[in-house]
Amino acid sequence: MGLNGFWRTIDNLIESQLSQDPISGRFLQRPVNIGSARTYGVELDGRSELDFIGLPGLTLLGNVSWLNSAVDDITTGETRPFNEQPAYLFNLGFDYTLPSNAFSVGLNYRYVPQIAFTQQSGDILQERFVEPEGTLDGYLTWRPIDTLALTLYGRNLLGIENSRPRRVLENGVLQSTQTDFQRADRIIGLNLSWQF
Repeated sequence: MGLNGFWRTIDNLIESQLSQDPISGRFLQRPVNIGSARTYGVELDGRSELDFIGLPGLTLLGNVSWLNSAVDDITTGETRPFNEQPAYLFNLGFDYTLPSNAFSVGLNYRYVPQIAFTQQSGDILQERFVEPEGTLDGYLTWRPIDTLALTLYGRNLLGIENSRPRRVLENGVLQSTQTDFQRADRIIGLNLSWQF
């Protein structure tokens, strides 16, 4: 088991900011230097081989992180959290090696909860949401000899699809709504490594 903490200070944090063009009336999003910031958190992680309960070669592993941040926003004069930072995230997985050591297999699941945040710029308020996201990665490795390994791996095996709804209000009146859909394809690959 392990317990880790971190604290990081950031100068000149850049974030996307929404503003309205006074001539065209269109809403524009552009990168802006927001100001100084800090991010901090705690991570609890653990790893255990399960041979003590009669499952030699099987290792369980996982971690959970709690995250927080503060930005001294020079555009609003307020202190607020980072945009699109989750309150927590976790990973859970296993590795299993056959007694012959010729084959090993592993899976890892990562979860990020829903993120909701607002951004104020003058009379304009933007509300954004990011759906919860779970990803699954896996691998299968064959070692015919100690120095040679052939690995079949998969990334994003669940095929992530999520939506990011957004609303723009001016003086409390709804001006526009938009939903961005994102999709990440599964990746399957083969890797050959040789140590010499």
